This record gives sequence, structure tokens and C-alpha cells, in this order.
Amino acid sequence: MSRICLALGGPHVLDLTINPEILDEERRKNIFGSLDTMRRRFEEESPDIIIILSSDHLNNFFLDNIPSFAIGVADSYQLLQSRARLDPMRIKGNRTFSMQLVNSMISKGFDITFCAEMDLDHAFQVPLNFIDPDFKTPVIPIHINSMVPPYVPSERCYAFGVALAKAIAEQDQNVKVAILAAAGLSHSFGDGRMGKVADEYDKSFLKSIEEGRLKDELAIYSTASMENAGNGTLENLEWIALIGSVEGGRAEMMNYYRVPEWLTGLGFMVWNPPNSG
Repeated sequence: MSRICLALGGPHVLDLTINPEILDEERRKNIFGSLDTMRRRFEEESPDIIIILSSDHLNNFFLDNIPSFAIGVADSYQLLQSRARLDPMRIKGNRTFSMQLVNSMISKGFDITFCAEMDLDHAFQVPLNFIDPDFKTPVIPIHINSMVPPYVPSERCYAFGVALAKAIAEQDQNVKVAILAAAGLSHSFGDGRMGKVADEYDKSFLKSIEEGRLKDELAIYSTASMENAGNGTLENLEWIALIGSVEGGRAEMMNYYRVPEWLTGLGFMVWNPPNSG
């Protein structure tokens, strides 16, 4: 029986690798200290697979074909050479486990797109660079559309996370799985709000998670409210799916930083799911 051994939430913002020096020393120390905490917990748990929930950023999908949910089922993935100033490389996947997840999720009522080939951009490479710097852990990428409307409702993303946890538990293999929501908090690109950070919205959202109220407050954190906080804030959908996968999980670390220099708010969380030991 497979199980979720660790759940993580953190940003994928490019500035983590290309522009850290712009921040004052205290915030820089705190932000990278939070990443260090995530890495240590990842190393302690030593998962066999890491599932990364993020958005494709229009690399594999474009306006003519954007699935709500897509799961990579490749044996390996190409990390794109991007503005992250990190080396392009191929990293390991796990086709067998990925296909089992696809079949399980379809049986639970989710119409999943599965991808035998996917190129992974900074949304995957940047957090892995800090959490698993040797890129040794096989990755299963899961795309949740947070780029182009219509968006999946918050309630559906939460249900996706619940179903994903059940799909993992149903697998016959004894596999330890870490899940990472690699997503920003409030931010905007390409409109007049670019550079503004809705930190009160961010703090309220994270507090709802910390106090275990998110499931009952999904109507508050709707896609409409996210859009109001910034067009990039739709990445909260990845966080919501993560919380669905660890219902009853206990947060060990919850940090928030307002970083207008990087055009975003940053959230960091580490969970031990129930019965993870």
C-alpha cells in the first residue's frame, strides 16, 4: 500500500535563482531558510516519488488545447532551459505508477489528460533545485490549469486532491510519496496590478489552511476572488488540491513573505499527513 509521507507548499518564482540579491538580508535569509527547512524534511522522509502540482505556463498546452487536469506518464522529462539560469537536463519519471494514478483518478470521476511527453519549466525546476538538488527522486508532474479561463472551481480542485490521496493509497506497491504544490500566492502579470501584492488576501488564505477551515471556506476562496487578488493568484488552485490530499494533516511550518520586488507573495508550508509514519 502506497502512502503520502510528506506534503509541501512553496513558490516557483524565477527570482529565487536569478534575482535573490535584490532583497534585504533579513528577508533573503528567511526565505531561503524556509526552503532549507523543506529540503531537510524531504531528505528525512526520503520519498520514492514526488508529485508536483503546478501549472504548465503554456509550454505543453496552448489556447487551442488546455486541459483542466493533466498527468505526466513518461519515464523521464526534459527540464527546459529557461530564464531560471539552471541547467537543462532530463529527470526521472515513473510511468508505471503514473498510469496507475491516471486509471484510479478516471475511476473516481475525473476526466484526466495523460501525457507521454512533457517538458517541465521553472514551475518544476526551481522548487526541485532547492528541495531535491540532485534531482534524484522520480517526478510525476500534474498540471492544474491556472492560466486561462474557464478555471476549475475551488471545490473541484479540493475534491481532486482528496481523490488523488485515495488513488495513491490504492496502489499495490509500497511507495512513499511526497506531494508539492509549486505555486505562488497573489500576483499579476500583464495588467495594471503587476507588482502589487494582495498580502491581506494571502494571509487570510493561509490562516484558513492553518486553522483547518479551508474545506468549509472554499466559496470564499473562489476563482473569482483569486482573480480579484491578481491574475496569477489562480495558482492557489494547486494549494487547494494539495490541502485536499492531506485532509487532517498537521502543518509543521507556515511562513509568508510579501515580496513586491519579485511581484508576488510567497508561502511556505510543510505537513506531516495523518498516519504518515
